[in-house]
Amino acid sequence: MKISEKIAILRKRFGYSQEDLANELDISRQSIYKWETDNSTPDLDNIKKMANLFNVSFDKLLDDNIDITVEETVLKKEYISTKKKEYRNVFATNNKLSYNQAEIDHGYPESRKRKNLDSEIIYNDNISKMKKDLSDYGAESFIPLQNDLAGCFFQNTKNKTFGFYFNGSIQFVCPYENYIGSNISNSGNEMTYDRQLMLGAGFGRGGLNSIGVGSMPRPVLNKPSSYYLNIQYFDKEGETKEYRLSLNCMRTYAILEYNNVNEAKAFNDITSDFTNRKLNDIYSKLNSLPAIAEKIYSGEISVDELDVNMLTSKYKQTVKKQNKYVKSISEQADTENKQREKRNWIIVGVIAGIIAIILAISGISNAIEQHKLDVKDQQTAHAVVLMIDDIGEVTLEDKTLLNNIEVSYGKLTDKQKKYVSNYSVYLTAKNQYNVLYKAYMEEYTADDPTRNITLADLKGTWDTLNYTIYIADFANGSSVWYRTYNKQTGSYGIGGGVALNLPSSTIGEYDCLTQTKSGKLYSWNNGIMSEWVDYTIKINSNGDYVMTLKGWTFTKL
Repeated sequence: MKISEKIAILRKRFGYSQEDLANELDISRQSIYKWETDNSTPDLDNIKKMANLFNVSFDKLLDDNIDITVEETVLKKEYISTKKKEYRNVFATNNKLSYNQAEIDHGYPESRKRKNLDSEIIYNDNISKMKKDLSDYGAESFIPLQNDLAGCFFQNTKNKTFGFYFNGSIQFVCPYENYIGSNISNSGNEMTYDRQLMLGAGFGRGGLNSIGVGSMPRPVLNKPSSYYLNIQYFDKEGETKEYRLSLNCMRTYAILEYNNVNEAKAFNDITSDFTNRKLNDIYSKLNSLPAIAEKIYSGEISVDELDVNMLTSKYKQTVKKQNKYVKSISEQADTENKQREKRNWIIVGVIAGIIAIILAISGISNAIEQHKLDVKDQQTAHAVVLMIDDIGEVTLEDKTLLNNIEVSYGKLTDKQKKYVSNYSVYLTAKNQYNVLYKAYMEEYTADDPTRNITLADLKGTWDTLNYTIYIADFANGSSVWYRTYNKQTGSYGIGGGVALNLPSSTIGEYDCLTQTKSGKLYSWNNGIMSEWVDYTIKINSNGDYVMTLKGWTFTKL
């Protein structure tokens, strides 16, 4: 069990509010809130104080592996606060409906779009309604939150409350003494997209086939498009709650109105700066509330209970009006969209007819050309088919025929290869030949001297164009060491040797098909083995020993 859970259980068991516990520990109310929501952890000194206060051991409170229950706690009456704070009702809604967003969601009717071009008229109408609603509530002052919507922070100094008006109604009202703290955050920088005109053309075997006009998105970086003001407060029962106010600065509908992302970006920048400045003004106002709240707690200032019923009634009226408006917007947009869709389909039909004629003409031409190419591909592939048909009973004499088939098939395109219907016959014959050839080579090389290549044969000087390798005996002939010499730089390079104590002083495995022996040398730097190096040795037709090492071919001198 986390310490955050334990603190909440013990606090409630002893009858403390978060405010009471904060007073006992001589810290802020918000610190208790952060502990219980697991946003921060108390220091050791405060853990000791709480262990003493709640009559539990320090270890039991600190150790997450130890659970604690309400029944385990023992009340210590001498520590229970005799002063119990009382809180007033708080009015809080979750309505996030925006008139402008509703217009976007429902297709944005042309008539409303034209009306919104004169934003001053809309703004003045909203401001007038806001002032009347707040005056009816008794608010003496307010701070606007956005310069295009009637949203604001307000205070009723007589009733000692503050709140927020947004989207045509009061959304939140909190008494001063219920306020705990607040913070401001934003959504970060966001991208919007402009459209950049593009011209395109298509070319084929017959020349220009098509031409078109379109556009590509172009990203534009904006300032924060949304801000959030988070208010922590006590409800009537003294439990901690949070109200989150979201403020959208990015006027998405500005792009729809003006089809100009640069204008929308400029508006967002202005609105973002304005909103940020006003939020900081509000934050300063909120910081002054605790001093007044203390006077309310002490009885120095008397206040009336918040009329939640009146606020709820007005809020419901606004929601009803909004829903009616959204419905009308939806119906209007639906009618206009159907008309627009009908016109668009007529235009699309005409364009589609013209394109169909062009494509039909082009398709006939392309079909003829494609048929000619297909016939040619089939003829090319048929030559390989005939070669495969010549395969009879597989013998060692079929080596030339099989090699010719492999070369000819490799020259075909992927499309031509699909026409070689008997390719599986070749693969079977190839496998049969490999079996015969391996058996022949095993018999042929039974007495081949290369089967007896030893460490002694590896000893000596090996030479190539750029490098010389010197190999000598080491450890009484059971291994060898080597060193490389760079002819271009005139310097010695890495050295190394085969593994010690090789059985019978032999080197690697013999391959009868390639008539080679292979093994591994290792190289070292500063006395430390660094890597294994693969090598092969064989005797060529001239009787010379030939070694391949790290991609170079060396001949023994």
